[in-house]
Amino acid sequence: MNNLAGGTVPAGEPRKPTTDERKALANRLAVLLRPVAQGVDGNTLDKILAEAEAKAYQMCRTTAEYQQLFYQQVQNIHTALAQRNNAAAANNAAAAAAAAGGGNNNQAVMA
Repeated sequence: MNNLAGGTVPAGEPRKPTTDERKALANRLAVLLRPVAQGVDGNTLDKILAEAEAKAYQMCRTTAEYQQLFYQQVQNIHTALAQRNNAAAANNAAAAAAAAGGGNNNQAVMA
């Protein structure tokens, strides 16, 4: 059976992934984070990814379970980064609108 790390899971007794399988999957999943990781220091992103990988490895019993857990961790990180980016974009748009004079529409009109 093929796995996300590009190798195969041998038939028989379930096992945890090898170091090479762990590295291969980490490299593949890191690619998913690049588009939303703008503005995040590379070392910080590596640390976050390493923590997610270690957590998945600690919680798993099999290679397939490891892949699923690690992928879920990366999805959570991706979602958090995307939300951060969306909030930053909204703040930038609001600041641009305020600078252009359309900022405060709640002013009372005096006759």
